[in-house]
Formats: sequence, C-alpha cells, structure tokens
Amino acid sequence: APGAENAYLWVGAQADPAMVNDILGSPPQQVDPASFSLQRLGGPWSEAVNRAVNEVRRRRCSYLRLRLVRRGDALERNVFGMLVDDRSGAGMSYVESLCSFHRAIQAKYS
Repeated sequence: APGAENAYLWVGAQADPAMVNDILGSPPQQVDPASFSLQRLGGPWSEAVNRAVNEVRRRRCSYLRLRLVRRGDALERNVFGMLVDDRSGAGMSYVESLCSFHRAIQAKYS
C-alpha cells in the first residue's frame, strides 16, 4: 500500500529496454512486482539506482521498501496520485517556469 515507508520504481512504456534490463536483470514483464528486490547487477544503471535508493534509506528510512510499478499495473494510479511538482533552484515549479517563460516571450514580441 502507498505510504512513507515505500519507494516506487516506475517503468513506463517508453523506458529504454537496455536500461531497464540493466536495473532489473530482465524485461519488466518478466519481473514479479510482489517479489521484486533491487539487486546489484554491476551495470552503470543498476549501480546508480542502488546508490540513489541506499542514500534515501540512509537519510530518511532504513527500512524503505522499493516497489516495482510497471505501466498498466493497478498500483500505477496510486503512485501517480502521490507525485508532486518539485520547485526548481529559482523557487518556481515546472508550470510556473513555463508560464514565466511564456510571458517573457510574449513581452518580447508584443
């Protein structure tokens, strides 16, 4: 169930198959989300994801469970509902940045 003790690795339809295979060890369709456990497989993507997950565990929650969510899984809708828009270093969200950019263009060409 969604919650603070879970982290989610979402694999979308457009994910690079070689990258996904490097992280999961096989195509996502062949991985059972219920028994998924992130392994160190030695590839660059595997190592990067392991470092990121371990850093989050070190800083926030040592018992953080990483759950695999594939495109179309029942859990996907819940995960999307938990997403938030991080602010950039300038203090604006992505949407606010786009609006600001759009206003600047309009001002330049008006």
